[in-house]
Amino acid sequence: MTTRLVAAKNFRNDAKAIAEHLNEAMSTKDPLLIMRAIRAMVQAQGLTRFSRKAALTRGTVDKIFTAEESPAFDTVLKLLFALDVRLVAEAVAEAEEAPDLPAVSEFRQESSSIP
Repeated sequence: MTTRLVAAKNFRNDAKAIAEHLNEAMSTKDPLLIMRAIRAMVQAQGLTRFSRKAALTRGTVDKIFTAEESPAFDTVLKLLFALDVRLVAEAVAEAEEAPDLPAVSEFRQESSSIP
């Protein structure tokens, strides 16, 4: 994967290659590696040009990848959509270990108790 990150410029305007690269990063289940892969794909598009397409300022896009906090989910979606890729959910194969996540009902209970 490191070789593909170095050659990120080869991903400019190639949504299929971008999707394959991001799927490879997501298969690691490592949030830091996934964000690095997204950053590499954004940089391959040219930051100023990409910022216009994402309807974000160049400074905002830059901050997304330099901030100590994780970006909001809607911001990540904006980045993916501007890369001409989408996030797709698929069932985890039985052989793979799914991460322990709370049930949807727990999320609903938490969000309904927020003032």
